Formats: sequence, structure tokens, C-alpha cells
Amino acid sequence: MLEIAKLNIKNYDNGDVYIKILERWSVDDFSNAVEDHNEIWEMQDGEVGKAIRLLTSEEERAHIKFYFTKPLKPENSAQ
Repeated sequence: MLEIAKLNIKNYDNGDVYIKILERWSVDDFSNAVEDHNEIWEMQDGEVGKAIRLLTSEEERAHIKFYFTKPLKPENSAQ
């Protein structure tokens, strides 16, 4: 996404903001994720969903498990 944002920076309102955020995220620096989220949220006139803190490791694992894992079906199960 960073490369796409850089190539199309003139097509985005606040393109510099997206690039700044994506550059940090591309090196796994999520230390400002709350501020990043809220900066974009405010640019989009957000009213619901302002971030207040990062998830704890336990909360993040639970979130990933809930949203990104599905039970595997047995190979021989009918579909």
C-alpha cells in the first residue's frame, strides 16, 4: 500500500498523512496506532469509534482468534 500511496499522492487529500503512517507501519512501528487511527478518523469527520488505547496482547489475541480464524472442516465432510 505504501508504494501505491506514494505513486498516487497527488490523488489523495492528505496523502502525506497516509504516507507518514504507512512508512511507520511498513517497519512494524505501531507505537502511534491510536494517534494514527484518530488522525484519519478526524479527517473523515468521525463521530463514533475514536480510539483511546492500544489493545493489550491478550485482547489482540482474542480479537484475532474471533475475527480471523475459522474452524477447519474435516477433509471428508459433505459441503
